[in-house]
Amino acid sequence: MKSYVERNFGKDYVKKVNIQEVGVYYTVPACDIIEEKRDEFDIENFDSEYVMLDKYTIDNGDYLYRYCNLSYDYTDEIEIDSFINDLMDYKKYNNYLVVAYNCTWNHASGFKFVKDYKDCFYRNYDVSQYVTGSSKGGKSLELKEYHHDVPMGHKVIIVGLTDSEYYDLEDKNFDDIDNYINKQLQNIIEL
Repeated sequence: MKSYVERNFGKDYVKKVNIQEVGVYYTVPACDIIEEKRDEFDIENFDSEYVMLDKYTIDNGDYLYRYCNLSYDYTDEIEIDSFINDLMDYKKYNNYLVVAYNCTWNHASGFKFVKDYKDCFYRNYDVSQYVTGSSKGGKSLELKEYHHDVPMGHKVIIVGLTDSEYYDLEDKNFDDIDNYINKQLQNIIEL
């Protein structure tokens, strides 16, 4: 059985993509492009021109052999929206529950409710996020997040909530939320 994420992405591809780096482009000196790949670019002078590449392409190692000349250029919001919109069936829900387990240096867990789907992925610190599982219908998404407090990573679950589910859960404590999430975890298909 395929998960919702697998309907939209190749399993091997989506497992490697850091959600926080989707749509982020860097200006790279064309001279850093490997000789075998230069035919893919419409460039006359590789010694003096630049190209724009995303982080996944750079990390994949298909184009560059050195990283010393990377400089951030721009972020493509349309690409970001397109990518995250294909992770869940976000149009069905007006509210989302985000639960992070063991997400601090002292292994604290917590949750938040958000109305804007993009806010499920927003953090006010430097973080890497990778998809590890998804439900079949696109209601639930499992991520692994890495950051300075938990460099080995921790689990994050995002669940789309119907209005009635939101009203049932909005005043609950963490134990009640955790029980709800454990039921949702039974529907998650690991990638």
